[in-house]
Amino acid sequence: MIDLFPGLVAQSIDFLKEPPASTLFLMVLAFVVSAITTYISKRSMNVEEYRKSREESSNAQQMLMVAMKSGNQRRIQKAQQRQKKSQQTQMKNTNAQMKTNMYTIIPTMIMWRILGGFYGTSIGGAWMPFHPLFFDIKLNYATWYVICSVTASNIMRKVFGLSFEIEPKT
Repeated sequence: MIDLFPGLVAQSIDFLKEPPASTLFLMVLAFVVSAITTYISKRSMNVEEYRKSREESSNAQQMLMVAMKSGNQRRIQKAQQRQKKSQQTQMKNTNAQMKTNMYTIIPTMIMWRILGGFYGTSIGGAWMPFHPLFFDIKLNYATWYVICSVTASNIMRKVFGLSFEIEPKT
């Protein structure tokens, strides 16, 4: 009885190895993983402080560029000091984000190990909607997951309010 269970599970999810089921499965998986990691990132950081530091960094960069165009050494020095301060704040925020990434990297590595065992070296996680010149029309599971993951990450960052568009000051 116990020996039958892994075989039955393997047969019942075997359809996920070929498109279109594999395409949809990997896309949903990418969105779920991205939603979880983005949620963890948002919970572990002060979003308002992060937003302010991004704005300050952008403003400091603009101030430095204007000062360099003017050629005024005093303005350049002042702008460089402001930029240095903003870079230190950015570094602090980056270190906090790296700590958060440590919480998500281990489960992601386990997931990749499971996906690698499930899909193996098979090519065919997704079909491309057009025929590229130098590539096969079928994408392997890793390539398709990365494409979906990048897309999902951008969407989830906007949904969770972690994507900031900074308007240049005129």
